[in-house]
Amino acid sequence: MTMVHADELLNEASAAHDQARERVGVLVAELRDQQAALRAGYTAAQTILATAGRSTLTARLRAAPSIESLVLEGGARPLIDEDDRALVA
Repeated sequence: MTMVHADELLNEASAAHDQARERVGVLVAELRDQQAALRAGYTAAQTILATAGRSTLTARLRAAPSIESLVLEGGARPLIDEDDRALVA
């Protein structure tokens, strides 16, 4: 049976693979957009702390992780730990 329908089955497998590749492309683009938003949040927090005269607290901020880290860790950690947030408030 497989020999008779090999071309059809191969076309289906190839189409499924192409769909997955397209979806991965979309997801990677969305991930890059979110990484840019993380970087923007970091930059904004640095600016706010510097303007408020508390630039020493910027050392407690977490820089935006790499794409690889986002994938491996399953996301991003908070910009600043809760314990350190009390120092900022």
